[in-house]
Amino acid sequence: MGSKPTPIKDGVKPTSTSTPEEKPSATILSIIEKVKLTTEPKLWRLDSMPLNEDGSDRVEILIGRAPTRDGTRTFPAVVLRLIRGGNVVRDYVISATPVSYLLQYVLEFANTKKLHYLYDFSSAFRTTSRTINAEVEGGEIE
Repeated sequence: MGSKPTPIKDGVKPTSTSTPEEKPSATILSIIEKVKLTTEPKLWRLDSMPLNEDGSDRVEILIGRAPTRDGTRTFPAVVLRLIRGGNVVRDYVISATPVSYLLQYVLEFANTKKLHYLYDFSSAFRTTSRTINAEVEGGEIE
């Protein structure tokens, strides 16, 4: 899991005007199909958010299929990977279903004040988590 992923490029550039109604890129459709057709744990790096100036501390956002704690099954997931000093500290694994509801809320219903409340509330709680054993596929999706 410690391997550094490289970006996946499909010509789709991020834009602040994108909406959920737009047609998904060929890259994401391919990843969705791969996740649906396999039970093997595999992740793709969607993006990275630096936490310091040099980027050695960051949160990587990964998507794909993650194993359960006991390793007996896998499930579609979003993984927030905390990296400090270039080393993986922990993975926060969230099932794709609740993430989709949260994103729908953020994109369609929430106002700035309520988003700040949500951020303040969730930032007040820290839980320990585990790193997961899933291969990172290719690199970053653009």
